[in-house]
Amino acid sequence: MLQLIHVFKVSAQCPRRNQTTADAVGRPCRKPCSSQTQCKDGKTCRCDHECGMSCINMNNFCGLPSVTPNIARVRVYRRHSNGSLVLKPSPPYQYDDRAEYECAPGYRLERSQNFNLCHGRKSWTRLAVCARSCRKFDEEKVLRNLMICGTNCVTSSECTEDMSCVCDGYCGRTCVNPDIDCGEAPPSTHASIKYDGEGFQRRAYYRCDVGFYPQSGDLTRKCTGGGTWSGRLINCAPTTCGDPLPSIRSMGGDIVQYQHGPYLVGHQVTFQCSPGQRFLGDSVQTCMEDGQWSGLNAICDLIDDESRCPHPGVPINGNLLTRSNFTVGTMIEFECDEGYSMIGDRQQECFYFLQWSDGGAPKCIDPRYPASNSAPLRRLQGNLETTEDLVHSHSLGHSLLSTSTILHETIFVIDISEDVSDETLRVSLNFAENLVIEASRDNYLKCAIIVFASGSKVVLRFASVPTQEVIQSLRTILADREKFV
Repeated sequence: MLQLIHVFKVSAQCPRRNQTTADAVGRPCRKPCSSQTQCKDGKTCRCDHECGMSCINMNNFCGLPSVTPNIARVRVYRRHSNGSLVLKPSPPYQYDDRAEYECAPGYRLERSQNFNLCHGRKSWTRLAVCARSCRKFDEEKVLRNLMICGTNCVTSSECTEDMSCVCDGYCGRTCVNPDIDCGEAPPSTHASIKYDGEGFQRRAYYRCDVGFYPQSGDLTRKCTGGGTWSGRLINCAPTTCGDPLPSIRSMGGDIVQYQHGPYLVGHQVTFQCSPGQRFLGDSVQTCMEDGQWSGLNAICDLIDDESRCPHPGVPINGNLLTRSNFTVGTMIEFECDEGYSMIGDRQQECFYFLQWSDGGAPKCIDPRYPASNSAPLRRLQGNLETTEDLVHSHSLGHSLLSTSTILHETIFVIDISEDVSDETLRVSLNFAENLVIEASRDNYLKCAIIVFASGSKVVLRFASVPTQEVIQSLRTILADREKFV
């Protein structure tokens, strides 16, 4: 952002002469006066700012104000006798004409007390300087990060020949050798390092190994002007998943060969339901690098013929506060344990087509762990196993029908990783196939199909495609699953 410094403030009463202040701003003082009779040769007795009342030659004009580096624009104003300001775009400039400077982006005016006024001796007061916008010197953080600071500066002209005036983190603006070599960044257990840039611009990027998260320290460290690396050494600690037992037991289920935690990344559990219950979700789940269990929520639901929503599930590291028979119109509420964040709706309603307004139990995530790339897609996949009967129903078909003649644009993103069972994938593909039929216009659909596991693959590129071709592409995914993984 351009910084504007207006330099046309005049005190209502003339100050006493201050030679030190006048020298600091580059204003040469003339003969002092207290009345016009003390001034000769056509000079005028008037207030000359830091010089006080002085004899001024009003016919000495100034040329263009000098422009220092990183100044984007200079505008000169003149104050008329009535006090109004008038833009004076060209010289000659008269005594007390005043400049307005704009610094280039990334720079700010220093020594803003230097008004850069035309002072009546055919030149201007001391130049304004646009310097880099840097944070202020922070002694506490400099000591904590073991930084060595160079000499303070405003511009590179104040540094020695091999130095430049730059921003050096918590040191502020200092003189630095741009070719300084900080060497290799300190290594950290369970972390890798990649570098970018050279010399003073070199940065070290730490990344925790799979199964670990950055518990403390800085993921990015910079080579500082003192030859040391900024920041604190990263500490990568093991990622763990929450105990899944309380959730499944609250629904009458259990875990086969249950083991107490901690549950590290890669740990697998197998869920099961009691006799007389049906199992929804993925029975085998793996602790993922984002601290979440893979797959769909494990749910144990009653087997009955009632017209109701399925059991919504109970979030791991959370709880279902409302217990009911889950009939249409029922409102339920969830909560997460202290220290966990909820992803999904806290309150949900059982809709008339027997689905929860946000797909059932939300996720209770540990904010310490970074989200994995597949987490949003796992969330979008939803609780598809509970929709197997629904996708063929009139109610869902009705909700997808439209009187618009515009061709729908649809992108299918389908998880085919090993954590997704064949049955779950089949239900997902059946749902997609029914969606294609309902959304197509004149037997065409504008769509694309993407599958992903450890990587991604485009099955069908985005285009207007015959409906049967889209359906055939969806059906090949399960049959040729190994080819796509």
